[in-house]
Amino acid sequence: MDLLDLLGEAAYYLFRALLVATPLLIWQWAVQFSRAVRGGSGSGDATVASGAMIGLATLPLLIPPMALTWDGIVTPNGVWDLTLAEFMERALRYETRAVAELAAAMLWDDDRVNLIAWCGLALLIWGLRIGTAVAQRRGHRLRGLLITELAVFITSLHGLIYLATLTLWSINQLNFWVILVAILLIQDFRHNEPPFLPRILSALSGRRHYPQPQAEQIRVVD
Repeated sequence: MDLLDLLGEAAYYLFRALLVATPLLIWQWAVQFSRAVRGGSGSGDATVASGAMIGLATLPLLIPPMALTWDGIVTPNGVWDLTLAEFMERALRYETRAVAELAAAMLWDDDRVNLIAWCGLALLIWGLRIGTAVAQRRGHRLRGLLITELAVFITSLHGLIYLATLTLWSINQLNFWVILVAILLIQDFRHNEPPFLPRILSALSGRRHYPQPQAEQIRVVD
């Protein structure tokens, strides 16, 4: 393989990785660039949590139960054994159907009482967040606040759906290698400060993550 072939193959895989990561980057950018208007606290704020809660409620309505079992996830030629194009098509289908499926389930599903209670809690959390923010704002800034709040809520809802779909597909693609990845992440979490995933999230959100200082040990001399 000559250099041009190697560069072409590297560009191909980088393009695939960027394509898969783009929806998550949009979610992170929505949180990051709205921070100046919203005054939020990034991925830990109430609007992100509320949108993610609504997204979580749609997952059982979009994904069949058998597709959530271990065999359904990792089986070759199974539910999640998809090419990149097939995965992106399925993810897009889930995103476009999510709100309609949720609304129908809240009206007609046998378990609609629990679903309404869960979504009501999410909207209550979001309403309290908006009410608190509005009480601190005046004039023209209020409109920008409401627009950015809505944008972060929507991207969090759809970002959670995409993240869940991507996780299931990635487990299928990695197969038994997912165990090695999990072990590496656990070891990283135990021994590094901050761990890998918080460092990545901090980088995407434009924040710098500094290691926590270690407490000094005091020697007791008899």
